[in-house]
Amino acid sequence: MSAMVNRLRKDPFFFGLVVVFLWLTTFSLSVTFYLFRDAASLIGAVMSFLVASWLFRWRQT
Repeated sequence: MSAMVNRLRKDPFFFGLVVVFLWLTTFSLSVTFYLFRDAASLIGAVMSFLVASWLFRWRQT
């Protein structure tokens, strides 16, 4: 686990891939919530947004 954490912290390309994946996840779950009004989609979108926010704050430290 520590090797992946170090790579995520030092490799900007890998960090960008993770951020894009989280953005796509948030976007798709938000659209799903907008179309179907499913509470699980809203919870998933909020959780993926929180993970992305935590990732940015974690990388700056």
